[in-house]
Amino acid sequence: MKANQRDASWETYTCTLGFPVMGIWPSGSDGTDVNALDRSKSQKYVATADDLGLVKLFNYPCVMKDPGCRYVAAHKLPFASERSAGTAWQGGSLN
Repeated sequence: MKANQRDASWETYTCTLGFPVMGIWPSGSDGTDVNALDRSKSQKYVATADDLGLVKLFNYPCVMKDPGCRYVAAHKLPFASERSAGTAWQGGSLN
């Protein structure tokens, strides 16, 4: 990575790993529990999809351990993509 890209601001954020999302991982996680992630366009929230079929909504950035979240049971099977699961969140717009 070039030095001028280190602190670049990206329009989207979909990586489940990284400092700004280190709080999304549940205690005892093996690193495969969260399947997908998408940050809102406003950059205020991040939604995750996990192995239990839950869509969770966190504040962004999410750097604290056990930060608390809102969630909805959206599917019986694990999600492969948060963008396909985005319509499952009925708590309002993620923007």
